[in-house]
Amino acid sequence: MFFTINLGYQGKNIRFNSKSGWLTVSQGSNDSFTLDFPADPPHLQTEIPDGLFEGLGIEKRTLYKGKFDYMVVLDNQEMVAELKPDFKKLSVIPSRGILVTAKGKDADFVSRCFFPQSGIDEDPVTGSAHCLLTPYWASVTGR
Repeated sequence: MFFTINLGYQGKNIRFNSKSGWLTVSQGSNDSFTLDFPADPPHLQTEIPDGLFEGLGIEKRTLYKGKFDYMVVLDNQEMVAELKPDFKKLSVIPSRGILVTAKGKDADFVSRCFFPQSGIDEDPVTGSAHCLLTPYWASVTGR
């Protein structure tokens, strides 16, 4: 379902001051919109929080962290789809959330985003997670 709200704003760009900083929305052609989210490049994490991989139900592997979230890269899309996380174990990890991602079959990448620390077990559409996911995958794919 799509809603349109007209508040009388006539400009092509609008800025919102959010907890993540300024977010800009620009109107393009054909009533399309572009959202400019701040990049949060991932950093290799050497200290692994207790229970993170156990909570995801996977073997230990390379772990990344952005400002708010941890990120784990899996081998393929199927591994991401088949995850059966233990949200109780993940809820005590000291971060906002845990992102799990892999190269996609029909898209550059796929992801699942777990935020039980914030009261949301799994968020299917989280723009803020893409602030971390996009810089990582851009460095991998060159796109």
